Amino acid sequence: MSADEQALARFGYAQQLLRSMGGFQNFALSFSIISILTGAVTLYGHGLRFGGPLVMSVGWPLVAVFTMFIALSLAAGCKKDPPVAQPTAAAAPVAEQPAADGPPADLVAKFERAMQLVETVVVAGEAAEGDCDQVAANLAPILAGSEAGAMTALDQEEERLQEHGESVVAPHQARIEGLFERLFAVIIPCQEHSDVIESLAEMGLAGSRKSEGE
Repeated sequence: MSADEQALARFGYAQQLLRSMGGFQNFALSFSIISILTGAVTLYGHGLRFGGPLVMSVGWPLVAVFTMFIALSLAAGCKKDPPVAQPTAAAAPVAEQPAADGPPADLVAKFERAMQLVETVVVAGEAAEGDCDQVAANLAPILAGSEAGAMTALDQEEERLQEHGESVVAPHQARIEGLFERLFAVIIPCQEHSDVIESLAEMGLAGSRKSEGE
């Protein structure tokens, strides 16, 4: 399996198209997005009239430089792998004491990361379309990822979940039931496949965990 296929399988997607782009394709896509004919050409007279030659000659390149800083900032954020649950992961270090009107933010973050792990596993399993060997292959990169221990981390918060379970879990009851029903649909046909069960066990998803949402 290529690096591209492993990266896609990690998020539950099968490679369907050639994921490569040559110089000409890159130029064509960029040129289409920039839309020189409908953008710069039609607005050239407007800019020259209301901005003047100085804006046209200096302003645009200057704005382009600062826009590049924005692009670099976005690129720095996108290099995080995997991007799943980044907002909630960022909230995890906050104080564990509950707010006056809600549960501890770090507990909510752990719950959300666990649910997103389940969702990622479900999508990866469904993408295999019943092929248990492919299910195992799709689960392998997820198991190697930083989110693999999300369910285990949530298990360690059993006491706090019991204390704040109503405010953390109850609002997501329908989502939890739907996810675990789909998870069971993936697991049951592959319950004799050792690689699948071992991967799920290491992620804390091997047993029946439907009770967590009840």
